[in-house]
Amino acid sequence: MVDFVDPTSVATTARFKHTFRFLDTIFTVGTNRPEVLIYFQKMYPDPDFYLRAFEEKNDDPQGLEAQDGASYYVIDEPKIWEKPFIWTKERIYPCPVTHLLPSYAYSIITNSIVASIQSHLIFHAAALSWQDQGIMILGVSGQGKSTLTLELVRRGFHFLTDDMTCINRQDRCISSVHRALSLRRSAVELFKDFFHQVDTNSGGEILGGRKIWLNLVDIPEAKIAKPCRLRFLLCLSYQPAGSSPRQESFVDEEGSRLEDLSTEDKKFFYFSVDQFEERMINEIRALPGVEKCSLYAETPFPTFRLIGRRGHFLLPAIEELCQKYRVALVNIARDGQAAVDYSQNPCLERISKSTAIRELVRSFRGGWRSPVLREANSGVASMLLELGQIIKGVDCYRIIPGRLEKMADLIFDLVNEDRGPVKITCKN
Repeated sequence: MVDFVDPTSVATTARFKHTFRFLDTIFTVGTNRPEVLIYFQKMYPDPDFYLRAFEEKNDDPQGLEAQDGASYYVIDEPKIWEKPFIWTKERIYPCPVTHLLPSYAYSIITNSIVASIQSHLIFHAAALSWQDQGIMILGVSGQGKSTLTLELVRRGFHFLTDDMTCINRQDRCISSVHRALSLRRSAVELFKDFFHQVDTNSGGEILGGRKIWLNLVDIPEAKIAKPCRLRFLLCLSYQPAGSSPRQESFVDEEGSRLEDLSTEDKKFFYFSVDQFEERMINEIRALPGVEKCSLYAETPFPTFRLIGRRGHFLLPAIEELCQKYRVALVNIARDGQAAVDYSQNPCLERISKSTAIRELVRSFRGGWRSPVLREANSGVASMLLELGQIIKGVDCYRIIPGRLEKMADLIFDLVNEDRGPVKITCKN
């Protein structure tokens, strides 16, 4: 319990409450800011996710517990604390930017829920199906998973998820987690012919209007997939397997290897903008959690290297500042890797099962708190064996990103090759 915040005050301030279900977990979110609950409802429009809502003063403020699951509180009340915050049993998370409270709370609570789930293995990945065969696309944020997913949906693939792939540990099927797509407005413009029957301004905005929510249920041509077994694993990668990384992308001006800067406490990434705005950069340097933000390259776009402390959600704040100063955020590259060149032709290459398992481990969303890693005190070893069983019979590939339509062509051709009959039945 956090000592400097009174639990009674937290409970009585949280007038608005909704109860949600994510997979096999039920949880309640209480807040004095109703837009927080609206954010959750728009991100997960599936009615099975949304259980009930109620508005009341808590009659039992000492408990701070949902009767049927975990409770989270999102409070913006200076009388309790000077900053907006998200309350969990373990700790308090202060929100660095007040108007980002809904998206910040969503990230914190979602991460906490994901870390507690034992029934599914959850990965940072998109998933679709083609003729009842599951396709999983791994890739870090900013590599265009959502855009590629939407292009494949436009070509007739069935949608499962664009960001969080959940594999049921009993039947090893990919579960359908219907989350609204989060798309940059530039991507929406790219697919305007696909959205001709949808009001893209009605779904809601994220990050000051730089992104919008889009519910695929509103698009008649889009199909939502049923649970299915994984058949193809595709890993978006900055470079071909076995090739040497470009040294200029991994070494800073002082000669330090950038991958050595990432630790349990620190993270770093590059971001490129269309113009240099000194006031904006100074504000980024002043953000809580930022240790260093320095100019890395001036051409073709000003590119900055940022080192920050883990636990701080810096990217949403940076995107808000870009919006404030009318600066376009051109690209984001993480973990010391070079920016993707989307003007080139993509390529597809087969990878080994061991390489695929390593990629899955890197994309695992449970984190060190996950009960999956604590089962029978076997830790990662048990998980590796389980992943080996999941990808048994799965074709694994690496995609070097390039032009969107060419990437979609490669995937379409891949899943339509004659590989013999594959018939696997999954539970609904």
